[in-house]
Amino acid sequence: MLVLVILSFGIRICFGFRATNIKRYTFRHFVPIAIPQSRVEAGFKPAPTGWRAVPPLPYRSLYRRQMQEKKYLILLDINARKRHYHATEAGKIIKFVIQLELRSGGVWKEVIRYDCAHDYAHKDCYNVKGKCRKINLYLDYEDALTLADDDINENWEIYRERFLRGDFP
Repeated sequence: MLVLVILSFGIRICFGFRATNIKRYTFRHFVPIAIPQSRVEAGFKPAPTGWRAVPPLPYRSLYRRQMQEKKYLILLDINARKRHYHATEAGKIIKFVIQLELRSGGVWKEVIRYDCAHDYAHKDCYNVKGKCRKINLYLDYEDALTLADDDINENWEIYRERFLRGDFP
């Protein structure tokens, strides 16, 4: 049994009377059915005429907020810079990277990086040889972002000296 109900927000098509079988369609979900003339001439059975229903987008995707991204590259010295990236959705930080980089031998190398690449906020410390030491911060993303930004702004000169000596910052 097919029941067609027209409401102020569009057309509702109900198959049967069970609530699990109800699907909602609006006018933008209906597209014309057409068949190329060359297929008809070749003897293919023509497609039915009229309109067919296209499944609607998921309900949440219509009201989903856009992710906003911010990227900065801040020069701290001639051979030192801070790379800042964070993305927010609905006012919350969903990912971030704050990184101190030094130019050594004409190549920019990362010294310290705060990020959430493994689904938790952590700090990666590198030495001149490229070896990494990972430290878990046990903070949520907003607090870790603030800590990382303040720490690099205040201590980048100390980290530079340790890095150039060959130690972990």
